[in-house]
This record gives sequence, C-alpha cells and structure tokens, in this order.
Amino acid sequence: MAVPYYGDYPEDHAEIRIPFNTFDSNDPSASVTITNLADADIEVHADGDVTQIATDGASVIIDFAGEVGSHMILIDSSVDAAYTKATEYAVKIVGTTIDGATVNAWVGTFSIERAGGALATALLTNIVVDGIAAKLVGITLLNEWLGIISGKQAGDATALAEMKLTGAGSGTLNPTTDSIEALRDRGDSAWPTATGFSTHSAAAVWSVGTRVLTANTNLNDPTAAAIRSEMDSNSTQLAAIVADTGEIGTAGAGLTNINLPNQTMNITGNLSGSVGSVTGAVGSVTGAVGSVTGAVGSVTGAVGSVASGGITAASFGAGAINAAAISTDAGTELADALLDRASAIDGLTPRNVWATLLASGAGRLSGAATTTVTIKNPANTQTRVTATVDADGNRSAITLGHTGV
Repeated sequence: MAVPYYGDYPEDHAEIRIPFNTFDSNDPSASVTITNLADADIEVHADGDVTQIATDGASVIIDFAGEVGSHMILIDSSVDAAYTKATEYAVKIVGTTIDGATVNAWVGTFSIERAGGALATALLTNIVVDGIAAKLVGITLLNEWLGIISGKQAGDATALAEMKLTGAGSGTLNPTTDSIEALRDRGDSAWPTATGFSTHSAAAVWSVGTRVLTANTNLNDPTAAAIRSEMDSNSTQLAAIVADTGEIGTAGAGLTNINLPNQTMNITGNLSGSVGSVTGAVGSVTGAVGSVTGAVGSVTGAVGSVASGGITAASFGAGAINAAAISTDAGTELADALLDRASAIDGLTPRNVWATLLASGAGRLSGAATTTVTIKNPANTQTRVTATVDADGNRSAITLGHTGV
C-alpha cells in the first residue's frame, strides 16, 4: 500500500497532521487500538536520510476523538532547523504493538515549500509584490503621475499633490507648461526663430568691435633699409639651404653613413639598413615594425596594446615559449580557467560536471527504494544530484547541486 502524501506546508508550520488507522490482522475491516506508541517512537526523515531528525516536534493522539483505531500524529516544524524549504519528509512509527504484533511502518509523507510547487511560487510572488509596493509608497495612481510628466493635461489632483510633496515639498508643477510635451512644443516654436540667441550680422559684429583699421593706425610700416636688411638675411639663409640640398643629393643619395649628434626628432619616413644602437627609451613607434633580427634583451614597462591579428601562430618559432619562460603558477591558472569556463558543457562548467560525475560514481546514495533518490559527494557533505524516479527507476526530474565545488 502506498504511503500517503499529506501536503506541502510553509516553513515553521506549527501543526502538520498525519492521520493513520490500525486494523485487526484477522479482520482488516475491524479497527483495533495501538499500544506502546509514545512521542519518542515517531521518526521523521528528511529527503531519504537514514538519520532521523533529532528534535522532530512530533506528538501522537491515540484513538483520536475516542474512536478506536483512528490516530493522529501532530508535527511542529518550527522546533528544529532541519525543517527547511524545498525538502521532502517521511514519518515512521517504530516498535509499536498492533493486535499483538510489533509493527514498524511508514504512515505518511509531507513537504515544506516543495521546489517548483504552488506554495513556494505563491510565497515568492508575495515577496516580489511586497517589494514593488514598498517602492511605490506615496503614489496612489502611477498612470496619473506618468501622464502629468509626459503630457499637457490638467492632471489628477491627488497625483499633483503627491508629486509636489516629494523632496522639499515646496515645488510647483503645472503639466501644461512643465511636462515633456510642453517643453517640446515650446522648443519647436522658439528654436527656428533663434529666440534667445544673438542675431547680429557679420557687419554688426565687426562694427561692435574696437578695431578701427583707418590711417594705418594699427599697422607697422617697414622702412626701405629694414626691407633691404631682411632680404640680405634671407639671401644668406637661402644660400645655406642650397648648399645643404646639394649635399643631400637627388632622392637623398647623399644621406649615407650619417653620424648624427644627440638629437630629439620624429622620423616619419623609412629607415633602411641597420640601426647600430639606441641608447635610452624609444617613446613610441607608429606603424608596423617589419622585423627584428637578433634578440630583444628586455622590455621595461608595459606594451600598450597589440591590434587584432597582430600576433599569429606563425609569429612563434619552435620552442619560442617553454616551461622556463612561464611563471610557476601559470599552469594552475590555465587549469582553473578551463575548469571554470562558463557554459562549457550543457550550461555547466567542467568543474561542476566533474563534481557531478564523481558523486555519481563514488558518492553516497540514499532513497534508492523511494521516488526521490539523493546522491551526495564522497565526503557526504554536499548534495550533488536529487532525482525524482518512478518504481522502475526512470528519472522524471533532476536537480544538480554544486555548492562547495
């Protein structure tokens, strides 16, 4: 005979009722009383755990309402922290006597805020609704508030009063002039005509200025001697430029083996040949560096960025990066990155998948003879798999747990 289910209850429920009957072993239609059943003979087990809840809050009324063979177990789930949400419970009587025989029997099951059940869903909905209501304290009609903010309308008197009470409570608000629609309409009419902006023409702006270019007042006229002196100076400089140009030659043919003094300069062209050495820091290189022959001793400071595709597989020769070139903890960091890669396997990380596989292959199993099978990790500290099965062991629901992985 199947063990009856007596319902889903909220957490810390004061009285969970488990009724059961006892009958004559020779005449199943005849009720008989039960003896040797005390409160301590009632066991409550959570999620198929073989260990009963220590303080189960259970009491029994034998021959309920004076009727022989009808009994009632009452459970106060507020007495022990073992009564928790999303948990299934089974109730058993142990060492009792019925019709002269010692009986151990399951008498009923119940749950507390069963996961995905109507009660848990309703309680969650209440929490959400209460949270929204707390945020809307002081607002009688939200649609009226939105209408006052958005459109040029008279506005609900209650909503207007509530909006004026926010903040310091001394503001004024008129939707016909202060709403978004009113501001837009005012802008549509004002901006094309430049109302509020300067409309001076260029001539007007010039006339307002303080410059008066008359009679050469603000100009410095050079003398003939000054002009001659400037020309002589320019002639000397031009001759020097011509000489330098000759040394450079056509297309820079003369620019070979140049021994430059210490210089601060920007080179925007190309350098062909080799650079003997660079002492000091190279501020920046704009564009691509074709190749570097020989070893780069070290790079001090950060490399700002490498563009997409800047380093390809062909950029690394055989043995370019070996174990000695990698930090000692790099292997651990790479392994952790792989283990914790999000949604790598059916929405799970490899670490979570391996934790589930370890529990399935070497973990603690309970509830195998019931409709709820629980698999814990080898240390029996975390539940990894909770499966709802039928009498043939077919799974209809799976819940995975990865706490402490």
